[in-house]
Amino acid sequence: MLDITLDTCILVSGSLRGSCKATNALCQKLLYLLDKEPSCLLVLDKEKHLVQKYRDKLKDGSFGRSWLGHMITTGRIHWVSYKPPLTKACVVALNDIHFDPEDRMFVRVAANSSQKRVATHDVKDFSPAVCKAIKKHHAVVVNTPDEAIAFINGN
Repeated sequence: MLDITLDTCILVSGSLRGSCKATNALCQKLLYLLDKEPSCLLVLDKEKHLVQKYRDKLKDGSFGRSWLGHMITTGRIHWVSYKPPLTKACVVALNDIHFDPEDRMFVRVAANSSQKRVATHDVKDFSPAVCKAIKKHHAVVVNTPDEAIAFINGN
């Protein structure tokens, strides 16, 4: 089983609401692939922090919100715990490099998943320093949408 955690920006751009058409198309391609590839699941936390975050960012009737509902109702979710929290060493490292505290939820959920992957196109928040810190402390790998597509297609 493959599983992947998606940053909110993937669902927003997949709904064609991002400012870059190429990124929007790539995110939509990733969402379609996740839907069509039966061995790949979306990772969400049992406590539903990510579901709430997605719902806060996505408009009713948007492609991203409909896609999320479809994935949930068809059982294409790998439900994981939101606990334990990130290690203290990881939090210190992320604080030192000014990682957005709101994005830590994606790392926490990915850390509890099978593949330990987050897909995002937000290179500002998920900088190389952030990617290095979360890989070091929790073995979480950050993929761009095209890297996530290649990972899914390669497995």
